[in-house]
Amino acid sequence: MRNFILAILFAFLCSAGLAVSAQDAAPLQAAANQAQAAAADAAKAVETAKTAFPKKLSDLEAKIPGLKRNSQMSEPDECFDWYEDPATGHVYLVYVWGNDKTMAKFEADAAAVAAEKLLAGDEAGAKLVTDNAKSVVEATRAAKGYGLVYSVSFAKGKDLHDGREILIVKPVNRSKGKVILARSMAVENMKDGLLVASSLETGDVVGEFLPALLYNESVREGSQAKSLPGFGTAINNLWHSTGIYDIYRQTTADFSKTWILGLGRLLMMFVALILLYLAIVKGFEPLLLLPIGFGALLANIPLAGISGPDGLQGMIYMVGIESGVFPCLIFMGVGAMTDFGPMLANPRTALLGAAAQFGIFGALLGALALNVVPGITFNIKDAASIGIIGGADGPTSIFVTSRLSPSLLGAIAVAAYSYMALVPIIQPPIMKLCTTEAERKIRMKQLRNVPKIEKICFPILITLLCAFLLPDAAPLIGMLMLGNLMRECGVVDRLSDTAQNALINIVTIFLGIAVGSKLSAEQFLSLQTLGILVMGCCAFCIATAAGVVFAKIMNLFSKDKINPLIGAAGVSAVPMAARVANKLGLEYDSQNFLLMHAMGPNVSGVIGSAVAAGVLLSLCGGL
Repeated sequence: MRNFILAILFAFLCSAGLAVSAQDAAPLQAAANQAQAAAADAAKAVETAKTAFPKKLSDLEAKIPGLKRNSQMSEPDECFDWYEDPATGHVYLVYVWGNDKTMAKFEADAAAVAAEKLLAGDEAGAKLVTDNAKSVVEATRAAKGYGLVYSVSFAKGKDLHDGREILIVKPVNRSKGKVILARSMAVENMKDGLLVASSLETGDVVGEFLPALLYNESVREGSQAKSLPGFGTAINNLWHSTGIYDIYRQTTADFSKTWILGLGRLLMMFVALILLYLAIVKGFEPLLLLPIGFGALLANIPLAGISGPDGLQGMIYMVGIESGVFPCLIFMGVGAMTDFGPMLANPRTALLGAAAQFGIFGALLGALALNVVPGITFNIKDAASIGIIGGADGPTSIFVTSRLSPSLLGAIAVAAYSYMALVPIIQPPIMKLCTTEAERKIRMKQLRNVPKIEKICFPILITLLCAFLLPDAAPLIGMLMLGNLMRECGVVDRLSDTAQNALINIVTIFLGIAVGSKLSAEQFLSLQTLGILVMGCCAFCIATAAGVVFAKIMNLFSKDKINPLIGAAGVSAVPMAARVANKLGLEYDSQNFLLMHAMGPNVSGVIGSAVAAGVLLSLCGGL
């Protein structure tokens, strides 16, 4: 019995001990499990850090031993550097505006300008340059080199060819500009969240690229596309792909800086509708304002990318505007439709077309003077592009602006064609102000008949003179004279008819669509646009007044008087300006027909504006 009791007690004590041991071991096991999970998470984080795309240059340097800056690829750009992984050959694009190197270069450039001013004895100017440079450097560093992204034209997995635009960025204290690849690249990876209305800071890694000399589009047999996402993910992706969401996202990203990219698109759509209204309802230059207005509507559709480098408008712009083909083809059509007979019959009237070009150079000086207005900065190239509006010649304005100031093309083209359409409204008050009633009643002698040989020789001689004296104007003058020669020679009627009708109509459609692509919100909604519209109007008024006043001056030294009204036709709005002069003359003398007389300065104005364009391109093209 005693042994039985002892056995029971022993069993009880053992079971109690096991229970206590199990209870003590449970926390230890839990702690061990937590430690194991933490170790696994740490290992996973390390692995993720190794494979994750680096956000900053410091992360990139920590990730890749031996990373080096590729100076050959980086110079002379001031905003971006290339860093190369020597092991893989991959290169990384890094935003560097605002770092010590770029700021030191900025200060050195300013010091060089200040030194030149000191040598010229301009101490105040030297101090102003130095102080401005110091304030710009301080502001740039304080903003961490902030750069607002206006356009993103590349994506992971894409093959990019040399000359391809990949970004449009507006760095702080710099103008907005395109980022263009100088060599072919395959996109391996890119910065997370790099979208329109996002921002860059100094040291941000923009993308990872692999330089490529060959692209092979062959794919493996049996390869499959990725599987479709889940229903919820698909709905979310669909919502994010809508224009409504994109306008909201871009507007609210940083409202003070990005509202133009969101709400601004809606405002520009409204502007496009106004252009369509003026073209369709009011009949103002419908052949161009209609395609320009509709092109502006397309350019401001969110996410569509129609005006981007891969979009329809972007490709048309690159082929026709950047190359200068469209304005030259328009000039050929104008030449085929124009009769130079009135100018040849009375060569004096050609001087009136030359006088009207004063508006171009007057507006150029005025545009430079506008730099005193805060928020407006026009350099000499911008001013030259604005001034050419005074010629009232849309194709010439486009031709010059596409070479000197492409970013202003939309505003300048709209201003040029708008003022051409407003010739019947703008010119008469100026013509009346500059003339007396007696002068408006002056009757001019009947024009002589111009022999065919003169009409044939004229375009050939003008082309030769242009070739020897002003080669920069040769593309416009040459095509204008080719069209006129086809008209006058009488042996290529089919070509002349094509140039006058089918060809010029086709080119006009594409020209309007391409110009409309530049009426995007980020390019149009600015104080500079207002300045362009004001100076364009001033240029047009000065050109009109200069032609009229010069005709009055000619009358002081001429036996055969010229009706000063035809001087207003010196602007190259053919034939509207001539019709306006004729109509105003008939108001004061119902038998005083000035149309053919006014066509002389009108067609000479076309030549004059092209010559002025050549002069501006020659003077400013190399700056």
